[in-house]
Amino acid sequence: MMASLNQNKSAFTLIEVLMVLGLLTLSLGIIVQMQMRSLNRLEQDRDMLQKVYILRRSMLDALKIPKADRLQLIKKDYEDGEIKTKTTLHDIGKKSKLKSFGKSMKMLATDATWQLRPGYKQHAQLIYFMYLPDEEKKRT
Repeated sequence: MMASLNQNKSAFTLIEVLMVLGLLTLSLGIIVQMQMRSLNRLEQDRDMLQKVYILRRSMLDALKIPKADRLQLIKKDYEDGEIKTKTTLHDIGKKSKLKSFGKSMKMLATDATWQLRPGYKQHAQLIYFMYLPDEEKKRT
């Protein structure tokens, strides 16, 4: 009976248990941090998609202007909450590779700016090339 008391029993020491708990806590912390980054990125992408939709809607509103007045469009501002858009009509630049289309096309550009969070401004631009029918070419 005395021999059974002196036998070594396999058990974990307090230091080993604390090391395993520390590693487990560290690994769970890393996983939670990665999930939070993923959720933040998902929220930013959803916000960007909404802003691009508003930007596109602003451009389409400018295209709904009657054809006779559309060529007179210089600048149209639009504000929807935190997003500000500006739509302008430009001639195709002389240095552009599309300069040969200058008489039959115009460029409609819509710029948007918004603030995602304090100190972090976002900017986007959509460009649309408008074909000018023959009667509108004569007016320009």
